[in-house]
Amino acid sequence: MVVGINTNFHPRLDLKTKESSNAALISYDPQKVTEISNLILDEYETEKLLSVPKYFPGYT
Repeated sequence: MVVGINTNFHPRLDLKTKESSNAALISYDPQKVTEISNLILDEYETEKLLSVPKYFPGYT
């Protein structure tokens, strides 16, 4: 039996800072990070992809 498992370590939930230059970070605004992350996670669920969010706020 073959089981296909797709997963992403995404979205990145940490906040941008003046020091961060990482394009994978969504925003400086916690509310915007929450809204966009929820949209991303909803789409992953629709496509039956597993997602493991990375870097909770304050990680970096």
